[in-house]
Amino acid sequence: MTALIHRLRKEEKGLTLIELLAVIVIIGIIAAIAVPLITGMLDKTKDNARVATANQLFEAAKLRSIAINNGELKESHSLADLIGDEYIQAGLTDPKTGKSFGAGTTVNLDKINSTEPVVSLAVDGDTFTYTVEELTKSTATAKAP
Repeated sequence: MTALIHRLRKEEKGLTLIELLAVIVIIGIIAAIAVPLITGMLDKTKDNARVATANQLFEAAKLRSIAINNGELKESHSLADLIGDEYIQAGLTDPKTGKSFGAGTTVNLDKINSTEPVVSLAVDGDTFTYTVEELTKSTATAKAP
């Protein structure tokens, strides 16, 4: 029995320092490549989520305008009006920053057939605007398989 234990001890092998360093270098290279890629994907996803939120606001304003103006799209709607008339939920936040939309958030339906901005999102003093083409592109992307 002692001979078996002695033989097992002799055959016990471990990692050398060079092998351990090689593994650490390989893990470092993989991390250096993967981290920027993942960060870029997250930023792109947040940008797409912001456009989707603008599209939600646009559709809610369109529904409110149809109800108020007998189908005419010639009105500007504030976020407060859309929430007050229950066309969109309260507590809407910017997907990119996580902050609530400001009081200056408006949806302008009078510019629907031009390339002018139709949705303005105000977040902490910063204003982001989206054109009809951007909203349409976002909707088309969301519907693609």
